[in-house]
This record gives sequence, C-alpha cells and structure tokens, in this order.
Amino acid sequence: MSNIRDWQVVEARKLRDLELAELIELVEQGLQLDLTVLFNGMMLSGKVISGTKYYEILAENFDNLNQPLSTYFSSVGLQRYANQDEKEEPLLNFIHFEDVRIQIGSNQLMNLPGQPCRVKLEEINGHFHGLMSTNGK
Repeated sequence: MSNIRDWQVVEARKLRDLELAELIELVEQGLQLDLTVLFNGMMLSGKVISGTKYYEILAENFDNLNQPLSTYFSSVGLQRYANQDEKEEPLLNFIHFEDVRIQIGSNQLMNLPGQPCRVKLEEINGHFHGLMSTNGK
C-alpha cells in the first residue's frame, strides 16, 4: 500500500440567492431599489445601483484628484457593463450600492455619502428590502 495520496482538484462555489440575482438584473435595467444585506457578520444598507453607475461615480470622484484613475474607472465601466451585448448573460457577480450605511456597533451606523460600494453576491447571507436606521433616522 502506498503512502502517497491522490489529490483531486475540487471547484466549489457558494450558493447565490436567485431572487437577489434577479433583483440585481432588474436594477441593471433601471429598477430603483433600497436594500439591506447581511454578509460576513455585517449589515450594509443603501440604494442598489447598476454596475455602470458604480463606475461612473468612481470616475467622477477621482476626476479632479487622479485623472489616470478616473480614466481607468470610466474605461472599466464601459467595458464591463455599458457595451455589453444584449445576448450575453449580465454580470451578476457583484451588487453595487450608493448612499451606504454600515452597522459598526450596537445601533451605530456609519454613513458613507458619495462613496459607492461593491459586494460579492455569493458572500451575501441574507437581505431585506428597505434601509436600516436607528432611532427613526
């Protein structure tokens, strides 16, 4: 009997919430949606935006600060989202947010105005519709 074990390469993927994936596809087509997601022990809340808008915001944010970075984000947005052939599957690997709120402690929210956020879809453990708030704010 040999002490050498045969190793096999196993490809594993986390499960995706199909409803959430469908909602993201609708956002890419123009739906407006406020959503709170749970992932990696955190809660994140905000307005779900298209991939195109995510890259547009990044390009605008860096326009006066770092022109090469602004150009890069603009180019990436066009390549990955704006010029997509209608016959291709939509890019549903990430969900994009703006006007983000992140829960950082018990009833404490950190607001990130003007900063878009990108989260891997397969990392999301759950979601609910609407924005989270504390003390009615």
